[in-house]
Amino acid sequence: MSFVSDLERGKAGEQLAAEFLLDKLRGDSYRLYDKRKGFDFEILFGDRAERFEAKTDFSAAKTKNIYLEYQCAGKDSGLLATSAHYWAVIASPRLFLFCPMRMLRYLKDNNIRTVKGGDRQASAGYLLKIATLETLDFIRTFNVEENS
Repeated sequence: MSFVSDLERGKAGEQLAAEFLLDKLRGDSYRLYDKRKGFDFEILFGDRAERFEAKTDFSAAKTKNIYLEYQCAGKDSGLLATSAHYWAVIASPRLFLFCPMRMLRYLKDNNIRTVKGGDRQASAGYLLKIATLETLDFIRTFNVEENS
């Protein structure tokens, strides 16, 4: 896959996550942000807005892992740079929803393995088994393929 193709697929994942979570969390509306740093969309609940970052892990079905980036090109990114209240990680057919600060604490406290990844291996991230993710009490798991 090319960067442009992955970017387009990622944007489609953001739209899917926003629409899906709007329904599941019973929000009033959502707003997508194209070039916002730190989060991708907001869901409005009355006069309150919650910020979300959506990540689509295209390899998760094959590897049975998700990759949670924390650094790119030597700079904080992903979990260390987010301003989102929640992350929605799509590992089809599931969507995992969690607080990124709570996840970062779990990853550090449990010495979860870190690996290089991304284009030219320029990013660093935690590699977490989906089977482990499914057991964590601070994760909400949804099946994105079920009919609402």
